[in-house]
Amino acid sequence: MFAVDETGLMMGVAPSQIVVGERGRRNLHLRQNGNRQLVTSVVTICADGSRLKETIIFKGKNCLYTSSAKGYTNNELGVEYIKDLHEQTKEKADKVRILFVDGHASHCTLAFLDFAAEHNIVIISYPPHTTHKLQGLDVACFGPLKVFWAQEQDKWERERGEPLRKEDFLQAYHHAATRAFTESNIRSAFRATGVWPIDHEIFADEDFAPAQETSTHGGFP
Repeated sequence: MFAVDETGLMMGVAPSQIVVGERGRRNLHLRQNGNRQLVTSVVTICADGSRLKETIIFKGKNCLYTSSAKGYTNNELGVEYIKDLHEQTKEKADKVRILFVDGHASHCTLAFLDFAAEHNIVIISYPPHTTHKLQGLDVACFGPLKVFWAQEQDKWERERGEPLRKEDFLQAYHHAATRAFTESNIRSAFRATGVWPIDHEIFADEDFAPAQETSTHGGFP
């Protein structure tokens, strides 16, 4: 049982910091890298607490790993992703592999779904407006990843005295991901969302209530 989601990591944006200076000085400055590049990490976790190799998407037209025009996933990369998932898990191809996905268009193309069906991969899409409850990576993993990524980026720039470059991204990301995607955190992602072990009580009645601001009251007095 697998779950996939993507998250963006911004290069050149440091975490909130405390700057200490001389008493009486109102304006204190901290030098930061002016580079602002978004890099997308597509992460797949397994209910046994493991994770597959990530797909890293850089913005650009040519890249050693994977690239797209805007730095986000797209339909073509979605097909490449499902092929890569099969390669990484093909020793289990004699069994049904379940993959939970969100409603991104790249998970709904005919090429994506055909490849999955032909290779014994069952695609289950989260119902609309439920990912805040069911998407384990959002619930338990991406928060720590963002914190650790900011720390690793800051550490890199302080120790080396130079900004983190695109070609250095994977080295810094590896340290952050290793800290964030522990077996305990990954298992918690499935458990906290009721996906595995299956928990039918993960939603309370109020989770299905209409939004009062738009559904039960008029917009004008």
